[in-house]
Amino acid sequence: MASPSTVDLDTARSHIERGLADLLAVPDAALEGPWQWPDHGEADRRYGFFRILEDLEATAAAIDATRGARPPAEAIVAPVTVARWDLVGALLPLTGQELDTDPGRSEWSIRRAVAHIISV
Repeated sequence: MASPSTVDLDTARSHIERGLADLLAVPDAALEGPWQWPDHGEADRRYGFFRILEDLEATAAAIDATRGARPPAEAIVAPVTVARWDLVGALLPLTGQELDTDPGRSEWSIRRAVAHIISV
């Protein structure tokens, strides 16, 4: 059985991944539409996306601040976790076709390059 902290992390990761998928489903043309910001009135949806990013960054900073000095193993693993999420963010908008497109000149597709990175 997983520890409570692992379950909480897995649940949070699942919520973030579903939220990112929902955000990606919003068409670019809709970003200019109205968004009701609680206690602050109305802005456009693009600004709403920016506020979501600010909230995620503030949450990450608050978590980091509660930990104090990191043990050596965590100090090594933490940047890898951040890089992984950066990669997820960069790849999430790509379609299967884009991941598999042959860039030509004997270069690897994005999917093949990522698979190589993972296997190494």
